[in-house]
Amino acid sequence: MDCFEADMKNVLERVTKYSLSEFFHEKQETKDKILHMKKEIDKFSVYTPSFSLNVPDLESATDKIVDDIKSKIHEYIEPCDNRFSLQNYEYVTKEL
Repeated sequence: MDCFEADMKNVLERVTKYSLSEFFHEKQETKDKILHMKKEIDKFSVYTPSFSLNVPDLESATDKIVDDIKSKIHEYIEPCDNRFSLQNYEYVTKEL
């Protein structure tokens, strides 16, 4: 965050010292610098998180999530019959 504050100070000091013609000439570069700084703030979510976790009983919530995932797995996934592939593998490894 120190780097951001130093960049902000640098941009503000430069802009306040510009004459009107210098400001017009440097306008796009200044806008680009500000846009870059905005993007850096958006990436810095550890310092300013968007959400907070509010779980009164973490252990029971974890168990509930695990059970939920297990039930979804059983709904969408079924075992495959790999006997044919295994027989082919055994044949190839024995014969070659």
